[in-house]
Amino acid sequence: MNIDPTGPAPLRPVQAPQPRPRTGEQAPASARGEQHDRIDLSAQARQLAAIESADERAARVEALRAAVQDGTYQVDADELAGRIAERGDA
Repeated sequence: MNIDPTGPAPLRPVQAPQPRPRTGEQAPASARGEQHDRIDLSAQARQLAAIESADERAARVEALRAAVQDGTYQVDADELAGRIAERGDA
């Protein structure tokens, strides 16, 4: 095994320094050292996130069933019509 007597190589910057903006200008977020997280979900992931759990759905169905049976369930006709129109079932 050979040992280099000159020591480790000097460190070099990972990225060249960004030019500073002139007075009154604001540098881009990346140049200011700010980082922004970003996440992209697939369509399938968005669908899975929107699905209620089986327990939540069962509780909701039971609450609706009770409201219908005791006569307190009311339908908002305007909201129902809007949702039907959005789906294209009209």
